[in-house]
Amino acid sequence: MHEEREDDYYESDLITSFSEALIRKEAALFIGSGISSTGSDTSPWRSLLKPLMDDPLRIGGVEFCDLPLIAQYVSNELGENTFLRKISEHIECNTAPNEIHEIMHDMPLDVIWTTNYDRVIENAYNKYSPTKKIDHKYEPEAIHRNKLDHISLYKMHGYFDHPKTIIITKKHYDTYHIKNSLFINHLNYHLTKRVFLFIGFGFTDPNVNHILSRLKTMSEGATNKHFLILLSNSKKKEEINARRLWTKELKNYGIDTIVIGDSKELIRILKDIVNKVVLHNIALCGSSKDEKWDSLCRSIGKMLMEDEARAYNLYTCFAKGVGRSAIGGALEHFAETLPTDTKPYEKVRIWPVNRGLSGINDEQLNIFREGMISDAGACIFVGGEEGTRLEWNIAKEKGKFCIPLGFTGGTSSEVWTDVNKNINSYLRKYNLSDEQKKEIKELIIKLKRNDEIEIIINYIRRILALLNGTKIIDSAC
Repeated sequence: MHEEREDDYYESDLITSFSEALIRKEAALFIGSGISSTGSDTSPWRSLLKPLMDDPLRIGGVEFCDLPLIAQYVSNELGENTFLRKISEHIECNTAPNEIHEIMHDMPLDVIWTTNYDRVIENAYNKYSPTKKIDHKYEPEAIHRNKLDHISLYKMHGYFDHPKTIIITKKHYDTYHIKNSLFINHLNYHLTKRVFLFIGFGFTDPNVNHILSRLKTMSEGATNKHFLILLSNSKKKEEINARRLWTKELKNYGIDTIVIGDSKELIRILKDIVNKVVLHNIALCGSSKDEKWDSLCRSIGKMLMEDEARAYNLYTCFAKGVGRSAIGGALEHFAETLPTDTKPYEKVRIWPVNRGLSGINDEQLNIFREGMISDAGACIFVGGEEGTRLEWNIAKEKGKFCIPLGFTGGTSSEVWTDVNKNINSYLRKYNLSDEQKKEIKELIIKLKRNDEIEIIINYIRRILALLNGTKIIDSAC
């Protein structure tokens, strides 16, 4: 019972700490080989080496724990170049993303580390977030390369497309700190500056043990707590005790361990993190030909920037009378407050989803719409026509909560009717009490009438606060 309570505490701490670090852009994900084989009982390492243990080694029936040593035996028999080519060919055939990769791309990550050789992470981003670009660094020389608006993917054990960079044999591991010291030093630096979440590693994984063996000085300079999610469903007393000893050792490196029984628990935790993070990103959708909602949208943009406790970000386009006005309101706030620790360009993200933009066709517009809505946690709707309707459809498909200002007409009126009728469906993924759900329903009803701007802003602020699980005192609602 003690272990379960401790895991519950660590899980809550993980979700809060890692989501807050993501919002500050001070988080990093470290992905092990277990993520590429979720749902399988077979170790990815053993799966990779098994055919070669049968031929040429002829030791397929023998159980080995030291997998880098087995890799070394195969390399000795075949020659290193032939061995690495065979490994590379095997990896190339197994690069399909899974549900964990799909969730991962919803996180606002700018740094990912991995010991994996494959292209699964890159393929996942290409499939689910084509607007996000990856800068994969598989050679030490690329460590300090900085590509603007790219996610830095550090493949510290090499890349299958360049077999000579692969780290897999005992010799590779023994000499890693000499040939790849830049990776070690940069990882050490990130571990002192960021909050890490390790996933896809097991306590017999040679990769994580290798990383820890090269980071003995990490705990001395570390200022952050890190987390590891360990998939372990063994009931054997010996393995349970070995796991306990290993997780206790990880504490010496500032790493708290959350033990889970299956990959579904990992998926749930990652989704909880994403939901907590994306609710800080608010998409404003809509348009207004006569700019009659200019003052309202300006106030929405300003309100989102003023609420420092929840650190909202504004996602919108440059649509006349809606997005453009909200951007103006956000900039007004920065001009009035002159913040020293906030960069306006990180708080306001403008998406090119306006019709008539030179060089952008309908297919590209939809890709940008998909990106804007995917990265948002909630969507506010003002007026709008066909383009806004497409954004509403994306929002529904992705389970985003919609806050329609029904009195503004156009598509927003349609959205209001649907949300009001199907409110429970829109709220199904939020962990809210019956009282909170009831309050949100009442607020949505009020958004059908054209009240004073200050009152409408308070309605929106209150809904967002409830979705975030926070409480606003003395609300004017």
